[in-house]
Amino acid sequence: MFRVDVSVNGETTVGVISGTVVISNEGGTWEGTLSGTSTWTTTNPAHMHVLDGVFLGTGNYEGLRLLVRNEGTDTARLTTTGRIERAE
Repeated sequence: MFRVDVSVNGETTVGVISGTVVISNEGGTWEGTLSGTSTWTTTNPAHMHVLDGVFLGTGNYEGLRLLVRNEGTDTARLTTTGRIERAE
């Protein structure tokens, strides 16, 4: 489930995004939160997205944390980067 709070400042609109995510496969599940922004202007209507996620693993991923960043516009593919580390 996601929530987007939108504010307008002149020509710029910013959507502040937050929510929970569950990613599952045969190996286990990653559960966590996603937060970030989507920004656009009246002169450049393409949305620029920057989203960060923090997920804890279960099943084969027990004891691990997945950190993810998604960046890009809605007119192109998002670039996803991240890492898996031991949860402490």
